[in-house]
Amino acid sequence: MGNFVSFRPDGKIISMRIGGPEGLNIQHGVHGERVVSAHRPDHITLVSTGRHSGYIEKTLDQDGRTLVERTYLSGSRSWTRTYSKLTAKYQNAQATRPLAKIYRPRYRYAPSFYGWASSGWRFPINYQWKWASKRWYAHYSLYFYPWPSYTDGSYWLTDYVLGQTLADGYDMQQPDDGSNDANAGGDANADHNSVDPGQQSDDESVYAPIATAIPSAVKQEIAAEVHRQLEAASSADADPNAAQAAAPDDPAQFLQAGQIFIVSTPIYVRINDQSNSSILSSNRDCSLSPGDVLRLTRIPETPPVVMSGTESGPTIPFTVFLEVMASQRADCPAGVQVSVPTLALQEMENDFQAQLDDGLHALYSQQGTNGLPAAPPITVAPPPAALADPSPSATELVVELQSLQLQANHAEANVAQMVSSSQTAVNQH
Repeated sequence: MGNFVSFRPDGKIISMRIGGPEGLNIQHGVHGERVVSAHRPDHITLVSTGRHSGYIEKTLDQDGRTLVERTYLSGSRSWTRTYSKLTAKYQNAQATRPLAKIYRPRYRYAPSFYGWASSGWRFPINYQWKWASKRWYAHYSLYFYPWPSYTDGSYWLTDYVLGQTLADGYDMQQPDDGSNDANAGGDANADHNSVDPGQQSDDESVYAPIATAIPSAVKQEIAAEVHRQLEAASSADADPNAAQAAAPDDPAQFLQAGQIFIVSTPIYVRINDQSNSSILSSNRDCSLSPGDVLRLTRIPETPPVVMSGTESGPTIPFTVFLEVMASQRADCPAGVQVSVPTLALQEMENDFQAQLDDGLHALYSQQGTNGLPAAPPITVAPPPAALADPSPSATELVVELQSLQLQANHAEANVAQMVSSSQTAVNQH
């Protein structure tokens, strides 16, 4: 009931759904990533993003507000992120469900800290990232180039966000059998799967033959957005939450023509018919991987929706159109236009805000050391009240994720057996 499987040209699974939208969902990326999610009867969602990474999500009530809490696991490290929901009147074009959660920052600082981070530092600083020995950094060495120096925190934070997103994406590529299958050499995107880049086939999939590195101009745009957010936070006077809470329910907050999005989890998308690329025809699929960069080009118009018991309000289109600005080998080629679900964009925006939040905390912790200039005397604002429900321990989450991975392994093995049996029956006839 509601089961679905799609395959790549080489016969490998792209995605699976068992038991409908509320059942087991499996999504494979072309670089070896596998994202598995399950929505349990107790309204808890469990998501595995790799052999030792994932999160558990549950809804909580805090002081009369409905919040969503995710407890993440990566290796032996665990942490919690909290989200609030958009109000009910903001719906997608089908008016069937609200938009995804809005990330709530974990750390608050005095406005002067945001002002220091966004204003020009006295001298450009040469910062030595501790990435040189990391396998992910060697893997993406032809795709991602940190700036050699930084004139203010906006540029430093831009490289932090891009670097951490790629590091997390690399962890997703590690296979479930424990072998180190992801390429760690200087070829940034020498894909370890048997993908034939650039090929068009009857399954309507297409792959970029080479990686298109993140252009410096695009990084400048990301830095400009970071700068804008820092300035907004620094202008908050008595209420340190004012900049973040100004319009959390406004879809215009993240749906603006020209907005840059950084892909954070693997996703298959449809190439838009209006693509100007000469190597592609219309209605073809392609994949996006963590670290790929998109620019929003067009937002379809949708009529207002009036729902029972609520005010009429603007609706959010189910999909919007974006141009691929930078991508890795075997992903959507740079320059094509793709349609992406709005909910997926909201997740990208949430992950961007979370990485930026972590980057600000790292900048705060390291200011005055490692070559960074010292900030003026500041203090971190008091943390919010603790959530009522305790978060699961890392050990408990490991057990939950391992169980989910075993379910996915079993489901995929059953599909492989069914395909093999069907092929045998065809050959016998």
